[in-house]
Amino acid sequence: MLCVQKIFPAKACPWMTRSLGLLAVMAFSTFARSAQPRISYIIVNKTNNIRWAEIHFATEANRAYVLQGKNSLSPATTWTNLHSYFSSPVTNHYIYRDTLTNKARVYRLQATP
Repeated sequence: MLCVQKIFPAKACPWMTRSLGLLAVMAFSTFARSAQPRISYIIVNKTNNIRWAEIHFATEANRAYVLQGKNSLSPATTWTNLHSYFSSPVTNHYIYRDTLTNKARVYRLQATP
């Protein structure tokens, strides 16, 4: 994004010479830094002897997300894609409900810029 800022009077900019007059235009680039994707919170519950977890997370506009899970922290186990969320022009809050088949599950959220 290109931002233009008018600076008045000229003495506000020490780098500006007198020959530029009283009005200077500075152009500079600003880059929006996307936040790291993160899971907001997880709710674990049991209904009719079925254990489930709700994974809550917020998304930024124009980024695609993948929620992944695995049953162990062991490096030998691989991450499984649980659900993909396509890029949207607005921010959202998603809730993914996962039926737990094991005593433990590990989740992570990945995003593409």
